Amino acid sequence: MNAIECLYRLKEPQELGASMKQNRSGRWSHLQAPAPHRRLQALVRCSAFGIGLAFSLAAAAAAPEAPSGAAQPPDVNEHTVGIVTGTVSGTYIQFASDLSNVLDSAGKLRILAVLGKGSMQNVEDILRVRGIDLGIVQSDVLTYIKKKGLFPEAVNKLQYITKLYNEELHLLARTDIQKLEDLRGQKVNFGLQGSGIAITSTIVFDLLKIKVEPAYDDPAVALEKLKRGEIAASIGVYGKPAQIYNGLKAEDKVKFLPVPPSLELSEVYFPSSLTAKEYPQLIAPDAKVETIAVGAVMIVYGWEPNSWRYKKVARFVDMFFSNFEQFQKPPRHQKWQEVNLIAKVPGWVRFPASEEWLKRAVASSTATAKQSSDPDRGTFERFLAESPAAGKGAAADEEARLKLFQAYEAWKKTQK
Repeated sequence: MNAIECLYRLKEPQELGASMKQNRSGRWSHLQAPAPHRRLQALVRCSAFGIGLAFSLAAAAAAPEAPSGAAQPPDVNEHTVGIVTGTVSGTYIQFASDLSNVLDSAGKLRILAVLGKGSMQNVEDILRVRGIDLGIVQSDVLTYIKKKGLFPEAVNKLQYITKLYNEELHLLARTDIQKLEDLRGQKVNFGLQGSGIAITSTIVFDLLKIKVEPAYDDPAVALEKLKRGEIAASIGVYGKPAQIYNGLKAEDKVKFLPVPPSLELSEVYFPSSLTAKEYPQLIAPDAKVETIAVGAVMIVYGWEPNSWRYKKVARFVDMFFSNFEQFQKPPRHQKWQEVNLIAKVPGWVRFPASEEWLKRAVASSTATAKQSSDPDRGTFERFLAESPAAGKGAAADEEARLKLFQAYEAWKKTQK
């Protein structure tokens, strides 16, 4: 019997009737009004209940309080960084796993990886889901968001920490298609609706002002349709070489169509190429097919610099950049070899903490070199003197200095 039930049983019959009406749908509606002799039993029980409760309260009051100076457990949220990635079999989640394996440090940093559902969903998660601080997306998602007028209240607050690696656009077409213009009015597969391939395909043909008839089949299904001549071309966005093109041969009557760099495309994409090394069945020896690449980028919401969320991500950036060499060693994913911390991403603004770290790194390296007793005024000056990339006046340009610094780090390894 609990305290509420004790009070209930001690009520006068008229009070009980009122309570029964008020609580018709509640648990008390099943209790019966106590007869006079039952009221006496209830009084005894409640007295015993009250005595027990009094002893319990007295014991709790007498219990020693925890000393005010006792150490409290740290708030794990202060050093936990949530990162939304990609599917379980994709490269994004493998990158997050490497980040966790290298950077996790008790009481300092913990990487919490979350499976994602494409670049658009990852952006929405970063903007709206609690606990998601970072995400990996295709670099052209920002252009797509702006073109479609999505997230107008927050789109200008999206920033990037670093570019990761490139994923090349593969435009596979029938052999009778000679150039991009020949696709005008033709049926071209854009991948599944809402996928990264669909985003890139939409942007590319919009920028080129070539109107095609988009289809939205799974890439493997589209490949069969292309071989049967049901569509003119199919687009894929993958890091080369892509396994989906394994097994294609001359009798399939398909080929990679060039996507030459242009002023319009350069505002969003990077120039790249496909060669016989990656696709010997589709490209002649010593030949190459021009194409473009979209970068995989690590992005963040642009928090105010004094906020705790900003400071938390800034600590992550410091540990990530400071330990970057660890990611380019086995057993880490081989795509880390392509990561260039100082590479700029067209259309994006860099997260201030990342920009500041890179500038400090260059300034620190230059200062160390000047203080060196090396007869050539330090190893950095030696590198500048020996490097053909260090043209006259290059050291005065911040972007050039950042590029030289990364090249300098690679050069130092050759001097050991």
